[in-house]
Order: sequence, then C-alpha cells, then structure tokens
Amino acid sequence: MSTPENPHTLQVDFKWKNFQFLVQDKQTQKPLIIVKHKCLVPHLIFVDAETEKTMGTATLHYFSIHADCTIGSQSIQLKAQKRLTTKYSYFSHAYSDDEKPVVMTWIGSANLKKWDFTLLDENQEAVARYSTNIWALRKVGDIEFVGPKAGSRAVRDEVAITVCTIYYCMAVRSTNMFSLFGTAFSDVKPLKAEEERGKEVSEVVS
Repeated sequence: MSTPENPHTLQVDFKWKNFQFLVQDKQTQKPLIIVKHKCLVPHLIFVDAETEKTMGTATLHYFSIHADCTIGSQSIQLKAQKRLTTKYSYFSHAYSDDEKPVVMTWIGSANLKKWDFTLLDENQEAVARYSTNIWALRKVGDIEFVGPKAGSRAVRDEVAITVCTIYYCMAVRSTNMFSLFGTAFSDVKPLKAEEERGKEVSEVVS
C-alpha cells in the first residue's frame, strides 16, 4: 500500500520519434499506457502498452471548456467548475466503495516552470498528483498515487486518462481563441453525486 512518504509513481515521457506520450512505472520503467494524439476526434487515444488494445479516448470541444473521455466502456464528462482557473470534476466509479459514483475533482496550479494537477476526493483529500515540467523535452512529469486505492489498476487507468485529458484540454484552452468564448459561456454548475445516481437509475428503468 502506498503512503504519502512512499507513493506509487508513474512517469510520463514524450517520444519524439512517433510524437506519442508513454506512461510507465517509474521504479521498474515498465511501459503501461501509450497516448496517441489525433487532429480529429477522438483527440487522444490511450492504448494498453502490453496488449496494444485501446483502453480509453479523450475528446475536446472548440467552443466548450468541458471535455469528454472514455475508460473502457464507461463514458465520463470532465466538467469545468471554474472559468478562469483549472478545476474539473467528474463522476468516478474507480474511487467508489460501492456501485454508486463519487465526485472527484482535479485542481491545477502553475508557475514559470511547473504545472501541477491534484486530484481531490469528496472529502477534499488529495489522492493523486500530476506534476509536470513545462519546459521538458522528454520527461514531462510524474503521476503520484496515495491512499488505500493507490495500487488499484482501475484507479491507475482512470487517473492517467482523466489527467492527461485535462492537461491537453488546458494546453488547448491557453492557445485557442475559440476557447475564450467557451470560457465566457460554458455552464460551470457544480457536480452532485445524487444527480448521476438518479440518471443511472433512470437509464436502467428505461
């Protein structure tokens, strides 16, 4: 089990040869996830490095600051909670202790060298962190997991896919003039777990 003093860590590298990101175990250097970039939707494709099968996707929107991703057969909306700062929430099954989804929130902060993203649970406790070097040419950053679910494969996949999606989304937002309109007009209403649970019940009934 990982602890704050000895977290489980993934390393994110950029491969110039094929313009892809590689997520690997930092200690063993074992490749885990390949992140492919596309100009058309889906904009990111996450591939299992061992089986070479697609495990997730990410889609951005020109006029919306929200983003969508898939993890296996599950669809997730990463919903912006603030217009001018990095704060995205989504419904998580990997961090839930039962079948009911829980609200997880990514927050971000940046300076001239680093861009950090921290994942908070419903109790506002940090359970993962993605720390990046803005000027890195190869070793982009590290994803650290803490807490009782740090060793979970489902958590690993969910965290890697959601934070890579948000990282790419924020990079596009900072360079795309259309995102300025999305920032002004996008709905930033907070997520509530009860709404998602009610939605799932309605889908089952229908």
